[in-house]
Amino acid sequence: MLLVAGDKSGVASRRFYKSLIERADARFDRHLARLEESGEAE
Repeated sequence: MLLVAGDKSGVASRRFYKSLIERADARFDRHLARLEESGEAE
């Protein structure tokens, strides 16, 4: 589970959350790639 907080003032909620989800997905992809490189992935 990922908890994310931020100031949404002035930004449509849907766009705000879409942006955060895209960023979280990219970070998780990098995390998985690092695990693969280090041999820690199952």
